Parts: sequence; C-alpha cells; structure tokens
Amino acid sequence: MHVAGRYLYDVRNERVVLRGVNKMTIWLDVPAKLNSFPEIERTGSNVTRIVWNDTGSAADLDLVISQCVAAHMIPMVEDHDATGDLSQLPRVLAYWTRPDVVAVLKKHSEYLLLNIANEAGNDTVTDDAFLAAYTSAIRALRGVGLTMPLVIDAPDWGKNLDVLLHTADRLTATDPFHNVMYSVHMYWRYSQGATDPMVAQKLHESATRNIPLIVGEFSAYVTDGSSDKDSVRYNTILEQCAADDIGWIVWEWGPGNMDEKTGKMMPWMGLTTDGKFSTLNGWGKDIALDHKLGIAKTSRRPASVANRR
Repeated sequence: MHVAGRYLYDVRNERVVLRGVNKMTIWLDVPAKLNSFPEIERTGSNVTRIVWNDTGSAADLDLVISQCVAAHMIPMVEDHDATGDLSQLPRVLAYWTRPDVVAVLKKHSEYLLLNIANEAGNDTVTDDAFLAAYTSAIRALRGVGLTMPLVIDAPDWGKNLDVLLHTADRLTATDPFHNVMYSVHMYWRYSQGATDPMVAQKLHESATRNIPLIVGEFSAYVTDGSSDKDSVRYNTILEQCAADDIGWIVWEWGPGNMDEKTGKMMPWMGLTTDGKFSTLNGWGKDIALDHKLGIAKTSRRPASVANRR
C-alpha cells in the first residue's frame, strides 16, 4: 500500500477510504486465544486497528495480522506504550525495530499499515518537539527496511489536530518514500467548543491542505467516564468525512474499556457486549449497520483484500 497526495492506495493502485473499528487485541484476544476478526468482518469493515504493545510476541503479532487479513480487512497495528507520553516513543521504536518483529512486519508489508504509537504526547507537546520526535521515528523505521505506510497520531492523547496540520508536510518530506498518514482521535467535547461548524471546518482544512488524514478513533462518547451521547458530534464527523473522503476507525469493538481515572468499566464505549456481532448494542448497531454513513453503508474493500485467500 502507499500514500499519494492525501489518499491511500492498495497494491493494485485502487484508492482506499478506511472504514472500520478498533480492537483491543493485546488485552482481550491474545490472553484468551480469541479471534474477533471474523465477527468484525460481518460489519463490512475494510480495516481493523489492532491495539498492541511491547508485551506481544512476534509470533502473536504474526498470528493476529494473518487473522485480520484472512477476514478480508486491512490490518493497522499500533503500539500503546507511549500513550500520552512522547518521551516513551523510543520504547515503541525499540519494539518495532526488533529483528523478529521487523521480520513479521516485512512479511505482511504488502497490505499492512503501521500506526507507530498510540496518542504519544500530552497536551503540552509543541510543534517542534513533535516534529523532532517523529522525524527520528521515521528514520529509525525506514532504516531497518520497513516500507509500508506509517501512521502518526496527534499528541494530546490523539486530539490535537493543529499539531498535525502544522507538521505533516515536513514529516512527510523526511520520509524517502513520502508514505505517511496522519491520525486524529476526535474525543472533542461540544461543551468545550467543538461545535458542528468547528468540527467540520477542522476536518475540511486537512483536505484543502492535501493532508492524508484519518480519524483513527472516535465515539459517540468522550473517554472520561461520561455516558452523555451528545458530548461528541459524531454525526458531523461522519458527514464531513464522507464529504471529503476521509477515512475513519471507530472506538471500540467491545466489550468496552476501563476509565483510567476510576478503574470502572465503561460498557457504552464498546460496540458489542462480548465481542460478538450478535451483541451489537444501540450505538454499535447505529455506527456499524444502520447509519446512512456508517460502516455497512460506506465501507468498500479493495479487490486486493476482498479476494485474498
């Protein structure tokens, strides 16, 4: 796969607009030896963003990528070890550049997206610090022979789109393949100024500036324990992404995730109650099946993935 302009193309040069879900594979599937990809496949998703960290063996990484591809979806693997902390990016790179891990990534490079680090950096990260950190990251990954598209998350736990817009062109220029995408996690509160016009304008700005942007995470809810469905203007996210052909990956397949501050489960953050297609909840059914701009209505699998055996 490769990036040209602001779009992603597969090995056959078919343009791909990502539509899919996140899956907390390393915590939920690997320990229980589960395979959730056939369940996710039933939504029509063309991508799964695979949550990973450096406790995962190369053999397990190989297995889950293979399972995702067997379910006719593009695997996007990401490392969660630098979440909220840009100083941990070298730890992430140490994992991705390990010889046994590099061998797995090269094996699957034809159809793999490498999301370098989940949400690396808090709300104090400057443009210069972000640029320096990811310039080094790109050089390290290309230096071990990895050629697949790299995906870079925004700082501020994924939310700061402005930093991406300010640095994307320079980061892409540092890559000898110019094969980089950028990802924002849109847990933007309406009550804190993320109105419908503001959300639409910021997404559209990435398109007008020819930035290869995706919304790598979003939900109907914010992530601090609130179950207020009006907190995130998700309909506007869907509408503007459709208007500008911006890919998106919804958080999270389920059964939900933990509020890091309280330690309590937030079941409303999952699309399913137990990881099965048959238990899609109200929000899950809406975004996966029923919404006119949801996965089932808008996802298209490229032939190189749909026809793979």
